[in-house]
Order: sequence, then structure tokens, then C-alpha cells
Amino acid sequence: MKPVAVVAADLHFHHERPGARRGNWAETMENHLAELVDATRDLKVPLLLAGDIFHKPEQPPWLLNLLIPIFKTVEVHAIPGQHDLPQHNIDQIERSAYWTLVEAGAILDISDIGACCFEQHTIVCPFAWGEELRPDENRKEGDFTIALVHRYVWTKGTGHPNADVKDHVRSLAKIRKTYDMMVFGDNHMGFQSGNIFNCGAFIRRRVNEKDYQPRYGIICDDGSVKSISLKSAADDQWAEEIEEGIYDAGEFAIDLKNFDEGSGVDFEAVLRQQAVKADERVRDLLLGAIEDEGK
Repeated sequence: MKPVAVVAADLHFHHERPGARRGNWAETMENHLAELVDATRDLKVPLLLAGDIFHKPEQPPWLLNLLIPIFKTVEVHAIPGQHDLPQHNIDQIERSAYWTLVEAGAILDISDIGACCFEQHTIVCPFAWGEELRPDENRKEGDFTIALVHRYVWTKGTGHPNADVKDHVRSLAKIRKTYDMMVFGDNHMGFQSGNIFNCGAFIRRRVNEKDYQPRYGIICDDGSVKSISLKSAADDQWAEEIEEGIYDAGEFAIDLKNFDEGSGVDFEAVLRQQAVKADERVRDLLLGAIEDEGK
């Protein structure tokens, strides 16, 4: 059993500290990333990032200057998530902080490569946000194939109340047979289901994530994956007076601002996803408006 890669997703680095959090936010981000990179360097394997490195596509120089030297100490292969892309549009990727990391040589964007190979027969097939997930039809005997995907998937106990059945891991029954491991980002609730590893949130931002344990994964050549809890998360500081179900209207506004009708995003789906994060009154208003529009 030999490690072949370290995997993580949904880092959501952002220059502004979330409303539910306290403490030195820059130090928190730095410590979380340093722990991930140290583990990767110790294992002498690549780091695979399944999207949403950033919380917003535009970030200031100080944050980029913080991240770039840390990322540069290891080999990083990445795909973008919707939060990395201006207006959630991959055609505008070169206008993003994500692309600044690429140009700086801090990460290698593999979203348009098709497949990349490292460690002899280890193949990574990238599926950036919005890209259709396909089976690996070119798999050869002896290859160890990893699908790196940014897409919402869920299983029992990890989906939001209105999670679509088409996004359940059962819908991947045929495709998953063509890969040794499938690594997902987007759903902030981490889980493993057979050869599917959903990384989950890397840094806790919202109050409903307070009891969640951030993690990363170590993929081994026998098809197993070790889920490793982030020790840095033990130092997380939270606002003293926060109510369960607190609603971050600012982040909701960000998501709506980034919405682009031409990007292929289902606007109703965006509203439903945001509604489940709101308190009961706001949730009822949003869901009610959606139902009224559909009549």
C-alpha cells in the first residue's frame, strides 16, 4: 500500500474573515494550508485540489503573496470550482486569482488537459465545475485512474434538505466502475462511499460547520484512501454569540452577483441551495417565491 496523492477541496481562501469566525484569519488560512502541504511533502507525492481554492475569484495581492510560496514547495495539480471563476464562467478563468496561482507557477491547472500522468501508471482525469462527468474509456491494464471532480454529490446524512436525487452517489454506479478512485469537491460535508471520496470543507466558515471536522485524504495505490483530520482546526476561534442557523446574507449576495445566465447554472437551484442555509423565516420566503413562480 503506497501513497500516490494527497487530495483536498473547498479551501475557500478569502481576504475577509467570515462573520461567524474570530481570531487572526490570515494565520488560520496559513496554518491550515501549511499542514496540508507539509503532509504532501513528507509523503513525496503530488497534491490534487478538486476546486474552490478561493471563496471569490478576485483576491488582493497580500493573500496571493501568502499562498504562493507555500504552494510552491510541492507539486500541485488543480481544477477550478465555481467560486474560483468570475461569474462562474470558465471562459473568464484568466481574470481570476486562481489563474494568478497558475501564472506564478504555484499550481498546475489540469482542467483542459484531458488527463495527466504521474508516478508511472497513475492517471488523473480532471472534470472542472460545469464539465460533464464521463467514464474513462481509455483505461489500460495496470493504470491507476483518479477522477478529480468539482460537482455536488451526496449520500445519506451529507446532503442538504433539497438535494437532488440525480446528485446522489447511486447515480454514479456505472461511471465509478471505470475509475479506481473518484475525488469530489463542492459538498462541504466530507464522506467516503466505496471508491468515492468527497473531501468536504477544508476551512470552516459558517456556524453550521462548527461541529464539522475538516480533513484531507491520502490516496493509496491499492484503491484505499485515508481520511486525515486537520489538527490546525482545533485552534479555530468562533464568535461568542452566534445562533444555530445564522444566515450570511453577504455570502448569499456574492453568489447572486456571480450568477451568469449564460454560464449554464440553474438559477432556481442556486436559490434552493442558499435557502437551506437560511433561518426558517428567510427559507420559507425563498422557497415560497420559487413555488409561486412555478405556478
